Amino acid sequence: MAKNFNDKDEDKKEIDEQPETEGSAEASEKEKPVLPRRRKIVKNVQLPVVLGVFAAALLSIVVWKLFFDQSIVGQWNYILDGEYTETLDSPVESEDVASVTHSYSQRVCYDFREDGVCAVTLGTTTVEGQYDLYSAQDSNVLSAAVIYQYTPLLYGSFDYKIKGNVFTGKKLVLSDMYGNDLELEPGEGENPLEAYENFEIVDELVGTWRDEEYGITYEFGSDGFLTSSTDDGLVVEYAYTKFDDGIILVKCYSDTEQADTYSYDLEGDRKYINGAIVEKIK
Repeated sequence: MAKNFNDKDEDKKEIDEQPETEGSAEASEKEKPVLPRRRKIVKNVQLPVVLGVFAAALLSIVVWKLFFDQSIVGQWNYILDGEYTETLDSPVESEDVASVTHSYSQRVCYDFREDGVCAVTLGTTTVEGQYDLYSAQDSNVLSAAVIYQYTPLLYGSFDYKIKGNVFTGKKLVLSDMYGNDLELEPGEGENPLEAYENFEIVDELVGTWRDEEYGITYEFGSDGFLTSSTDDGLVVEYAYTKFDDGIILVKCYSDTEQADTYSYDLEGDRKYINGAIVEKIK
Protein backbone atom coordinates (compact mmCIF):
# COMPACT_ATOMS: atom_id res chain seq x y z
CA MET A 1 0.00 0.00 0.00
CA ALA A 2 1.41 3.37 -0.92
CA LYS A 3 2.36 5.83 1.77
CA ASN A 4 0.99 9.30 1.69
CA PHE A 5 2.93 12.46 2.35
CA ASN A 6 2.07 12.34 6.02
CA ASP A 7 3.71 8.95 6.28
CA LYS A 8 6.96 10.36 4.85
CA ASP A 9 6.94 13.11 7.43
CA GLU A 10 6.46 10.55 10.18
CA ASP A 11 9.44 8.50 8.88
CA LYS A 12 11.63 11.61 8.84
CA LYS A 13 10.56 12.44 12.34
CA GLU A 14 11.46 8.96 13.51
CA ILE A 15 14.90 9.22 11.99
CA ASP A 16 15.51 12.64 13.51
CA GLU A 17 14.40 11.46 16.91
CA GLN A 18 16.80 8.53 16.97
CA PRO A 19 19.45 8.97 19.71
CA GLU A 20 22.95 9.93 18.55
CA THR A 21 25.48 7.15 18.72
CA GLU A 22 29.11 7.70 19.81
CA GLY A 23 30.28 7.53 16.24
CA SER A 24 27.78 10.03 15.04
CA ALA A 25 28.73 12.44 17.87
CA GLU A 26 32.40 12.23 16.92
CA ALA A 27 31.55 12.83 13.31
CA SER A 28 29.53 15.88 14.18
CA GLU A 29 32.37 17.20 16.31
CA LYS A 30 34.82 16.76 13.42
CA GLU A 31 32.53 18.68 11.16
CA LYS A 32 32.58 21.72 13.45
CA PRO A 33 34.94 24.44 12.14
CA VAL A 34 38.07 25.06 14.23
CA LEU A 35 38.20 28.70 15.20
CA PRO A 36 41.62 30.41 15.55
CA ARG A 37 42.65 30.96 19.16
CA ARG A 38 42.75 34.55 20.17
CA ARG A 39 46.20 35.73 21.26
CA LYS A 40 46.24 38.09 24.15
CA ILE A 41 48.62 40.90 23.35
CA VAL A 42 50.06 42.63 26.40
CA LYS A 43 51.68 45.92 25.63
CA ASN A 44 54.55 46.58 28.07
CA VAL A 45 54.60 50.32 28.32
CA GLN A 46 57.20 50.19 31.12
CA LEU A 47 60.03 48.66 29.01
CA PRO A 48 60.91 51.83 27.02
CA VAL A 49 60.88 53.81 30.25
CA VAL A 50 63.24 51.34 31.96
CA LEU A 51 65.59 51.29 28.96
CA GLY A 52 65.61 55.07 28.86
CA VAL A 53 66.47 55.33 32.56
CA PHE A 54 69.23 52.73 32.15
CA ALA A 55 70.72 54.55 29.15
CA ALA A 56 70.65 57.86 31.00
CA ALA A 57 72.34 56.32 34.05
CA LEU A 58 74.99 54.69 31.87
CA LEU A 59 75.65 57.95 30.05
CA SER A 60 76.00 59.84 33.33
CA ILE A 61 78.53 57.27 34.57
CA VAL A 62 80.57 57.56 31.37
CA VAL A 63 80.52 61.37 31.54
CA TRP A 64 81.52 61.30 35.21
CA LYS A 65 84.41 58.89 34.50
CA LEU A 66 85.62 60.98 31.58
CA PHE A 67 85.41 64.44 33.13
CA PHE A 68 84.81 64.37 36.87
CA ASP A 69 86.40 61.20 38.27
CA GLN A 70 88.71 62.16 41.12
CA SER A 71 89.69 58.62 42.12
CA ILE A 72 93.43 58.00 42.29
CA VAL A 73 93.10 54.20 42.21
CA GLY A 74 95.24 52.85 39.39
CA GLN A 75 98.74 53.28 38.01
CA TRP A 76 100.41 56.68 37.65
CA ASN A 77 103.96 57.41 36.57
CA TYR A 78 106.55 60.01 35.78
CA ILE A 79 109.92 60.00 34.04
CA LEU A 80 112.95 60.10 36.30
CA ASP A 81 116.01 61.63 34.69
CA GLY A 82 119.39 61.29 36.37
CA GLU A 83 123.06 60.47 36.14
CA TYR A 84 125.43 57.99 37.69
CA THR A 85 129.18 57.72 37.66
CA GLU A 86 130.99 54.50 36.81
CA THR A 87 134.53 54.14 38.08
CA LEU A 88 136.93 52.29 35.79
CA ASP A 89 140.39 50.93 36.35
CA SER A 90 143.00 53.07 34.70
CA PRO A 91 144.73 51.46 31.71
CA VAL A 92 147.99 52.60 33.28
CA GLU A 93 149.23 50.56 36.21
CA SER A 94 149.01 53.24 38.86
CA GLU A 95 146.70 54.37 41.60
CA ASP A 96 144.91 56.70 39.22
CA VAL A 97 141.41 55.72 38.21
CA ALA A 98 139.20 56.92 35.40
CA SER A 99 135.47 57.53 35.65
CA VAL A 100 132.68 58.01 33.17
CA THR A 101 129.28 59.60 33.76
CA HIS A 102 126.14 57.99 32.34
CA SER A 103 122.72 59.57 31.94
CA TYR A 104 119.52 57.60 32.32
CA SER A 105 115.80 58.13 31.95
CA GLN A 106 113.58 55.74 33.85
CA ARG A 107 109.85 55.49 34.34
CA VAL A 108 108.69 55.37 37.97
CA CYS A 109 105.25 53.84 38.51
CA TYR A 110 102.97 54.46 41.50
CA ASP A 111 100.23 51.86 41.82
CA PHE A 112 97.45 52.93 44.21
CA ARG A 113 95.30 49.88 44.92
CA GLU A 114 91.78 49.71 46.28
CA ASP A 115 92.91 47.83 49.41
CA GLY A 116 95.08 50.74 50.57
CA VAL A 117 98.37 49.34 49.25
CA CYS A 118 100.69 51.63 47.32
CA ALA A 119 103.43 50.00 45.25
CA VAL A 120 106.30 52.05 43.82
CA THR A 121 108.12 50.38 40.91
CA LEU A 122 111.40 51.44 39.35
CA GLY A 123 112.62 49.08 36.67
CA THR A 124 112.12 45.58 38.07
CA THR A 125 112.23 46.67 41.71
CA THR A 126 108.95 47.23 43.57
CA VAL A 127 108.45 48.43 47.13
CA GLU A 128 105.02 48.14 48.73
CA GLY A 129 103.61 50.34 51.47
CA GLN A 130 100.32 51.81 52.66
CA TYR A 131 98.28 54.92 51.86
CA ASP A 132 95.11 56.58 53.10
CA LEU A 133 92.84 59.33 51.81
CA TYR A 134 90.88 61.88 53.82
CA SER A 135 89.52 65.41 53.62
CA ALA A 136 90.95 68.34 55.59
CA GLN A 137 89.27 71.73 55.33
CA ASP A 138 89.11 72.46 51.59
CA SER A 139 91.74 69.91 50.55
CA ASN A 140 91.89 66.23 49.71
CA VAL A 141 94.83 64.68 51.51
CA LEU A 142 96.91 61.61 50.66
CA SER A 143 98.90 60.12 53.54
CA ALA A 144 101.45 57.53 52.41
CA ALA A 145 104.31 55.49 53.85
CA VAL A 146 106.36 53.60 51.27
CA ILE A 147 109.85 53.09 52.68
CA TYR A 148 112.71 50.78 51.81
CA GLN A 149 115.57 50.39 54.24
CA TYR A 150 114.97 53.82 55.81
CA THR A 151 114.75 55.44 52.36
CA PRO A 152 111.34 57.10 51.82
CA LEU A 153 109.97 56.53 48.34
CA LEU A 154 106.61 58.14 49.08
CA TYR A 155 106.25 59.36 52.63
CA GLY A 156 104.20 62.02 54.37
CA SER A 157 100.96 63.90 53.72
CA PHE A 158 100.18 65.49 50.37
CA ASP A 159 97.33 67.58 49.05
CA TYR A 160 96.17 65.88 45.91
CA LYS A 161 93.96 66.74 42.96
CA ILE A 162 93.35 65.42 39.49
CA LYS A 163 93.69 67.93 36.67
CA GLY A 164 92.31 67.55 33.14
CA ASN A 165 90.38 64.64 31.67
CA VAL A 166 90.92 61.75 29.29
CA PHE A 167 90.79 64.09 26.28
CA THR A 168 93.01 66.90 27.50
CA GLY A 169 95.26 64.58 29.50
CA LYS A 170 94.78 63.66 33.15
CA LYS A 171 97.37 64.38 35.83
CA LEU A 172 97.54 63.48 39.49
CA VAL A 173 99.21 66.37 41.33
CA LEU A 174 100.72 65.73 44.78
CA SER A 175 101.71 68.85 46.71
CA ASP A 176 103.82 68.64 49.86
CA MET A 177 103.92 71.11 52.75
CA TYR A 178 106.83 72.98 51.15
CA GLY A 179 104.91 73.79 47.98
CA ASN A 180 106.67 71.20 45.82
CA ASP A 181 104.47 69.50 43.22
CA LEU A 182 104.84 66.01 41.84
CA GLU A 183 102.80 65.54 38.65
CA LEU A 184 101.95 61.97 37.67
CA GLU A 185 100.36 60.79 34.45
CA PRO A 186 98.22 57.66 34.09
CA GLY A 187 100.03 54.68 32.64
CA GLU A 188 101.80 51.46 33.43
CA GLY A 189 105.45 51.09 34.35
CA GLU A 190 108.03 49.64 32.02
CA ASN A 191 110.05 46.49 32.49
CA PRO A 192 113.38 46.67 30.65
CA LEU A 193 114.48 43.23 31.85
CA GLU A 194 115.37 40.63 29.22
CA ALA A 195 116.50 37.06 29.70
CA TYR A 196 120.17 36.26 29.34
CA GLU A 197 121.13 35.26 25.84
CA ASN A 198 121.47 31.48 25.65
CA PHE A 199 120.58 31.22 29.34
CA GLU A 200 121.06 27.89 31.09
CA ILE A 201 118.55 26.78 33.69
CA VAL A 202 119.49 24.96 36.87
CA ASP A 203 116.73 22.35 37.02
CA GLU A 204 117.06 21.69 40.74
CA LEU A 205 116.52 25.41 41.46
CA VAL A 206 113.21 25.65 39.59
CA GLY A 207 110.38 26.11 42.11
CA THR A 208 109.67 28.22 45.19
CA TRP A 209 112.12 28.43 48.09
CA ARG A 210 111.68 30.08 51.47
CA ASP A 211 114.30 31.70 53.68
CA GLU A 212 112.57 31.91 57.07
CA GLU A 213 115.43 33.64 58.87
CA TYR A 214 115.43 36.73 56.64
CA GLY A 215 111.83 36.46 55.42
CA ILE A 216 112.66 36.05 51.72
CA THR A 217 110.87 33.94 49.12
CA TYR A 218 112.60 32.96 45.86
CA GLU A 219 110.61 31.82 42.84
CA PHE A 220 112.80 30.34 40.10
CA GLY A 221 111.08 29.84 36.76
CA SER A 222 112.08 27.61 33.89
CA ASP A 223 111.92 30.69 31.61
CA GLY A 224 115.14 32.21 32.99
CA PHE A 225 113.51 34.61 35.44
CA LEU A 226 113.60 34.77 39.22
CA THR A 227 111.31 36.73 41.57
CA SER A 228 112.52 37.58 45.05
CA SER A 229 110.04 38.95 47.60
CA THR A 230 110.58 39.95 51.22
CA ASP A 231 108.17 40.11 54.11
CA ASP A 232 108.67 43.89 54.38
CA GLY A 233 107.30 44.52 50.88
CA LEU A 234 110.29 44.45 48.50
CA VAL A 235 109.73 42.55 45.24
CA VAL A 236 112.53 42.24 42.69
CA GLU A 237 112.41 40.45 39.35
CA TYR A 238 115.70 39.07 38.03
CA ALA A 239 116.96 37.29 34.95
CA TYR A 240 119.27 34.43 35.83
CA THR A 241 121.48 31.83 34.21
CA LYS A 242 123.96 29.22 35.33
CA PHE A 243 127.44 30.72 35.65
CA ASP A 244 129.41 27.85 37.16
CA ASP A 245 128.81 24.87 39.39
CA GLY A 246 127.01 26.20 42.43
CA ILE A 247 126.84 29.76 41.07
CA ILE A 248 124.23 31.62 39.05
CA LEU A 249 124.48 35.06 37.47
CA VAL A 250 121.54 37.41 38.14
CA LYS A 251 120.59 40.86 36.89
CA CYS A 252 117.79 43.30 37.70
CA TYR A 253 116.96 47.00 37.26
CA SER A 254 116.31 49.87 39.59
CA ASP A 255 117.57 53.20 38.23
CA THR A 256 120.28 51.25 36.34
CA GLU A 257 121.08 47.63 35.60
CA GLN A 258 122.39 45.74 38.62
CA ALA A 259 124.30 42.46 38.26
CA ASP A 260 125.35 40.01 40.93
CA THR A 261 126.08 36.35 41.56
CA TYR A 262 124.21 33.96 43.85
CA SER A 263 125.73 30.81 45.22
CA TYR A 264 123.61 27.76 45.90
CA ASP A 265 124.02 24.34 47.48
CA LEU A 266 121.06 22.00 47.36
CA GLU A 267 122.84 18.86 48.56
CA GLY A 268 122.45 17.41 52.01
CA ASP A 269 119.98 18.18 54.76
CA ARG A 270 120.64 21.92 54.71
CA LYS A 271 120.10 23.73 51.44
CA TYR A 272 121.51 27.19 50.73
CA ILE A 273 120.70 29.99 48.30
CA ASN A 274 122.72 33.19 48.45
CA GLY A 275 124.27 32.08 51.73
CA ALA A 276 120.95 31.54 53.56
CA ILE A 277 119.27 28.30 54.60
CA VAL A 278 116.18 27.65 52.47
CA GLU A 279 113.40 25.12 52.23
CA LYS A 280 111.49 24.24 49.07
CA ILE A 281 107.80 24.98 49.54
CA LYS A 282 106.53 24.40 45.98
